[in-house]
Amino acid sequence: MKHVIAVLWQTGLLIIAAFAGFIAGMLFPAIQIQHVMSQTMTHVRTYDFNWILAVLLVYVVLILIGAVTKQLRPMLITATVALVITIVGLVAFTQIGIKEVSIS
Repeated sequence: MKHVIAVLWQTGLLIIAAFAGFIAGMLFPAIQIQHVMSQTMTHVRTYDFNWILAVLLVYVVLILIGAVTKQLRPMLITATVALVITIVGLVAFTQIGIKEVSIS
């Protein structure tokens, strides 16, 4: 039960980090990391990777906390499960990071 609660709060923390990274990329174009997915004469569709970088940064911090508190194995398992749940959930159920721009 303790591990389930740890996975839930870590998943919530990673989701908050994903949205914070996405918003930071929108507010500060200098830190924006994009990949052009498709381009036509009138539209450009890009994917922003800022949210994934923010999630991975929080994941590394969680692992470091586990190493410092000498509970690396439980923290590694719960943080990895939370990371997978967060990435799969956000990619499958939202379109976070996808931008379409019309060129006129």
